[in-house]
Amino acid sequence: MHRYAFVLSCLFGWPCLLAQQSAVAESKPPQQVRLRGRVVTADGDAVVGAGLRFARAASLVTADVLQQPTAVTDAEGRYQLDVEAPRAPEPGRSDGADALGMPPPLLLVAAKGFASIGVQVPLRGQREGVRLPKYLLGTVGEADAAYADVTDLEDVVLTPGHRLVSRVRDAAGKPLAGVRVVARDLLAEGNHFGAGTGVTTFFCAAVSDAAGIVNMPCVLPIAASLTFVADGYYKQRLAPVSASTPVEVTMQKSGWVQGRVLDKEGHSIDGARVKVGYERQSGMEPLPVRTAADGSFRTSLEQPGRWRVLVSLLRDGQTVQAHSAVFSGPRENLEILIEPPTQRDEVRLPVRVVAKGTGQPIDGFRVAAAWQDYANQNPGYREYLLCTGLAQNQPGSKGDGSVRTPGEQEAKAGWLRVVAPGFAPASQQVEWTEPTAGESPAAIAVELEPEAVVRGVLRDETSGKPVLGALVIARMHQDASHGVFGEERQIALAAATSGADGAFELRGLGAGKWDLRAYAEQRPRCPLIEVELATSEQRAGVDMTLPSGATVVGKLVGSPPKPMMRAFLARVPLQAFAGVAMHYSGQGSDDQHQHLAPIGSDQTFRCEGVGLDNWQLVLRVPQAPRRGGDLYLPIEPFRVRPSGVQRDFDCSLDRPGVIRGKVTFTAADVPLDQLVVVARSIGDEGQGFLSPHDMQLVGARSFVGPSAEYELHVGPGNYRLVVVDLGTMLPLLDAPQKVLVKSGGAANLDLCLELVRVELALKGPTDGQPMADVERVEVHVISKASKLQGVKVDTNVDYDRGVGIRWPLGQTSFSVVLPPGDATFACRNTVHAIRVDDNRWSNAPLGRAELEITLGNHDTRCIIEVGPPPEVIEPQPKPGNAGATVEPADMIK
Repeated sequence: MHRYAFVLSCLFGWPCLLAQQSAVAESKPPQQVRLRGRVVTADGDAVVGAGLRFARAASLVTADVLQQPTAVTDAEGRYQLDVEAPRAPEPGRSDGADALGMPPPLLLVAAKGFASIGVQVPLRGQREGVRLPKYLLGTVGEADAAYADVTDLEDVVLTPGHRLVSRVRDAAGKPLAGVRVVARDLLAEGNHFGAGTGVTTFFCAAVSDAAGIVNMPCVLPIAASLTFVADGYYKQRLAPVSASTPVEVTMQKSGWVQGRVLDKEGHSIDGARVKVGYERQSGMEPLPVRTAADGSFRTSLEQPGRWRVLVSLLRDGQTVQAHSAVFSGPRENLEILIEPPTQRDEVRLPVRVVAKGTGQPIDGFRVAAAWQDYANQNPGYREYLLCTGLAQNQPGSKGDGSVRTPGEQEAKAGWLRVVAPGFAPASQQVEWTEPTAGESPAAIAVELEPEAVVRGVLRDETSGKPVLGALVIARMHQDASHGVFGEERQIALAAATSGADGAFELRGLGAGKWDLRAYAEQRPRCPLIEVELATSEQRAGVDMTLPSGATVVGKLVGSPPKPMMRAFLARVPLQAFAGVAMHYSGQGSDDQHQHLAPIGSDQTFRCEGVGLDNWQLVLRVPQAPRRGGDLYLPIEPFRVRPSGVQRDFDCSLDRPGVIRGKVTFTAADVPLDQLVVVARSIGDEGQGFLSPHDMQLVGARSFVGPSAEYELHVGPGNYRLVVVDLGTMLPLLDAPQKVLVKSGGAANLDLCLELVRVELALKGPTDGQPMADVERVEVHVISKASKLQGVKVDTNVDYDRGVGIRWPLGQTSFSVVLPPGDATFACRNTVHAIRVDDNRWSNAPLGRAELEITLGNHDTRCIIEVGPPPEVIEPQPKPGNAGATVEPADMIK
């Protein structure tokens, strides 16, 4: 999905699309698919005997995967295992990936001596690369299956791991059994290091035994985070954790949050999503639970402080919500009243589809509706919604069909789209008016005209020979100024496959402008062809040509290839000369890196079907996990002609280099194993600084070793180094020096950290009111160097960035190590999680203080005055609000 489509769907229509998916979930047995891949080390060596298991994360235990794996890697590190693909989303089900966020299964990979990894498996779609909507699969001879039979996964790269032993006790000091502990990579949490977007993550899970011992065999050696979960106990998180340090945790009893979700008549609601929002969330997002058949739910109280139960129910395109009052401490026998959209289950907008002129009812049609203001304003987004709806909805019969009616928050004016074999698609505006009690809405009449047909021949651009087996699609003409939503083939309304003579036939078209494009494997992207048709027109002679492309064969000289290194071609961007003359045109973003090829032992690579254009060879040099990602080395641009390219590429001046150095302290210090050095790429002029509000530290990185040394692997260029404290996720140093790294060279830069230990103390209200519950303290330090460069402090303290130093529960003071400069401290919690009013995201800090940190003052103390708990305003019920709350009499304060 295009990124803008994803954002807009989340804002305007995602629940509706998910509901349509849920409505057509099939009851056939789950599809079996085969996963294949390889497990290797960072040097490319095979990991033999690694165990694998595919299951939900909540059920995975790393030791079980080591002892009783589903599959094991062979002598080449290869594996294959047959797994059950996730079912299609179904409302009210909690045993599969569903529309309301239940997590998908993980492929857990574990081997002795390595840190275990969980892979989010991107199952390969049926006929990969085509991605046609469901209603067009039959036109190109595709089976109606969600996934291909086999998915080949990227190499899983393991890094050394250690055994971590921890002990868990209750408040009385007794061993606590059954505590589930999950270790993850601290660097992959949040957005600090540009992480959290990949499909692999370090994941090790274990359960405490009767002695309270937790034996975790495959944990990262440093910078791990541990989460401790047990029924009836507060959830705990520790970070950063080193495997060499034993961990002892005391779990505090919390009790339960339990009750029932009922409709207004007291009937149980099955399958509602129940989530507890906590004012003190402590960076651990609570997982939702589902109500049982009797409407009951039960979940551990995970955090101290105030909380609220939030209930949502998705039915027929509508999400209705309800919530409890705000509580603190355990609560049982809650009854939360929610009015499910039963009326919407019964009342749909009827659609009567007939042939124009004859009034003959049409069979096998599909109809979809879009009820969104933005779709009414933007034809491109409207087309995306309508085509997606057509793909999800079931066919109507004998002229009778229906569509969902708009939800409470949706527009009452919308659009209908109807398609049927042998007819042109019809689109028309509709208005929804709620019928009076006891009456049914009037049917919307849609008349379909006979289809227009486009016939042509697809030929090779160079040879003129017919092209067999290419996909040709037609979509309604798109105005580029409206934006492109969805992948082009997802919004196609007609598709065909070219025959042996290159002939194709696109049926089901209508009057107006259409965009046609052809796709074929191992060929460059074909330009769009615009065709304007009249009603029922039978257009012949719409011939199309496919670029034949060329073959690029290259050999790398001057630099030996690293294991798993890849070569790919990047299209050289559009360029202008003399301000107006376009030397050559570019293509869409999905065509920028389409040619990825392995590099053989003879240092050669081969790319087929390369467009006749300007390209640049780029080497993707793999890096060890947690080092900031692979390196990309641009080598050389070149022109591809019809005869192709076969040549040597000199890499002697484009080799990775290193930056080395040592970290020292002048005053206060922090543990070395919680320091990370990040190399930020800068321009040739060496300009650039670390903004105090820039929380994303993307670049090559290195942990600081026991000898206080670091080593960064980078490409040629200029860099500035930043030292980050993983204990606070704060930058301790933005080194002002520019570091130049030449090809294959090494640069040295020792980093001296001038730090001051600051004691932060919280002071509550003096009028006898309780103090607000502080979860974290957001810290910004403007260094002297930054001030000289004109950095201005953001005064919008009402905007909570969601980051900060975690404040220890129950403490009124806490020390932190910071660099000198002008510091601003803002106390925060997650009060928006228990607010349900429209302004819940606007929250002033609980307390704020400013401090000038200087090196001469080694005993620095800052008192932050914190106000009372922020008021949680209960919004007035809106007209038609289906949610309400009922509390038993003995629970009303």
